[in-house]
Amino acid sequence: MSNRKNQVLIGIIIVVIGLFAFISEWINIPFIRKDNLFALFVATALLLLYYTKKKPWALVVGMIIGFFGVLGIFPSLYFNTGTFIAPMIFIMPGIIFFILYYSKNNIGFLIPGSILIWFGIFIFLVVSGLTRGIMIPTVFFGSLGAAFLSIYIFGRHKTGKWPLIPGGILLGLGFLIFAGVSVGFIFGLGPKLIPVTLIIVGLLIVVSNSKKQ
Repeated sequence: MSNRKNQVLIGIIIVVIGLFAFISEWINIPFIRKDNLFALFVATALLLLYYTKKKPWALVVGMIIGFFGVLGIFPSLYFNTGTFIAPMIFIMPGIIFFILYYSKNNIGFLIPGSILIWFGIFIFLVVSGLTRGIMIPTVFFGSLGAAFLSIYIFGRHKTGKWPLIPGGILLGLGFLIFAGVSVGFIFGLGPKLIPVTLIIVGLLIVVSNSKKQ
């Protein structure tokens, strides 16, 4: 089986090299820089190597080469490089961790992967100007809260329900900031909120334990 996979991989790499040579000689696309097509083909070969051999280094190197290959292949298309690169510094490793989580079934990859992806989304919203002023801390806490919710959604069979606690707290902080609640108002409302919070937490503990029994 392993020998068969090796032959398939070699065949695909030969096809990729042939496609690169064919496009270089026969096809002229004005807005594409052909020199950078090679980087994409190398990235494709490395990703195929990871798919067939499960080599993590091939996944990491392949995605990095592919990322810079995509940046260089469209030289005449305008986009704000900083807006694109800054979030991808976090999102790309996050995607790699997600892929490793599903391939190796190790929860240790899911946690940093989810946090990096959502933090990269936060960075994109800030550097692109879509999030400004008071919305920045709101989106920051909301993104981290969403990261923990993602950990629960994709890994609840291994993590249990603990990610819901920090996720709910962070989303709650984001909501409070968005609502413009002042510190004085929070302290003033505190004596009323504390007993209600204790009752809710106690009920959740009782219900969860009764279900286990």
